[in-house]
Amino acid sequence: MTFSKTGKKFYYRLDIKPNGILEEYGPNGEKYGEGEWTLDATGKIFTAHVVWSPEVAFSMMGAFNDAKHKMTGNWGYDNSATDGGTWQLSKKN
Repeated sequence: MTFSKTGKKFYYRLDIKPNGILEEYGPNGEKYGEGEWTLDATGKIFTAHVVWSPEVAFSMMGAFNDAKHKMTGNWGYDNSATDGGTWQLSKKN
């Protein structure tokens, strides 16, 4: 996953597990946080909330692009999915 804010790129890995469980890992494999995810009724709009610590949390919302086989969207701080930047996610084989 690539997060972007003001032109800078940051790389993270999301482990999207069944039953709405989500884990986030840094570029060196260290676990940063965990949270919950959901899909809307169409199965294409992804939302998630990840907590790194009691003081640090992020939210994200994105859509799956069938043609490109990846998700893209926005992320933000705490409960806002729009005040941080953009992200894109591709499936790791």
